[in-house]
Amino acid sequence: MSRSDLKELKLATPNLQIKFDPRERKHLDEWRDGRVGGRVRKFARAEIWNIGDATAKDCIATMEVLEGPNGFKDYYLEARRLHWIDAVERKIVLVNIQKELCHPLDVIFSQQDEEGAYIASPWSVSDKLYSQDHLIPGDYILKVKVQGENAEPITAHFRVMSRTSYKDLYIEMAKSKLERS
Repeated sequence: MSRSDLKELKLATPNLQIKFDPRERKHLDEWRDGRVGGRVRKFARAEIWNIGDATAKDCIATMEVLEGPNGFKDYYLEARRLHWIDAVERKIVLVNIQKELCHPLDVIFSQQDEEGAYIASPWSVSDKLYSQDHLIPGDYILKVKVQGENAEPITAHFRVMSRTSYKDLYIEMAKSKLERS
């Protein structure tokens, strides 16, 4: 095989993208959850698209709290794993994302009768809230990172406004500091 033949040979690879629009109900919505006594939860869910030409294998997603109210760094020193929709709760699950398809990802949620919001970890989206995932009321900048065994890591930044009422949770994609300058 000549060098020119090698240049023309292209390996199939995945190409991941994070999509989120708070105006769409599939991305920011409420529902009554029977696992928590029928209380209402408000979830923010991103879509992780594979626009490449191969399946993205063994994908994981993490969230890191970059900015928040005074004292937030005392609680959020390390990235937290996020929950893939339709995955087993309270368990770290790797997902495969087929080419030209997406897989929904829980990012953050609030719950009726609870102040603030919660990182949507595989533990807190279940029937029990975990204090290590709690975000006190305030404004935050979060970084979500998705990577796979054969996929380049991607990140997106989110601006979260968490208040005392679960109904007031708001989240939108934000530009990173590098993109803002």
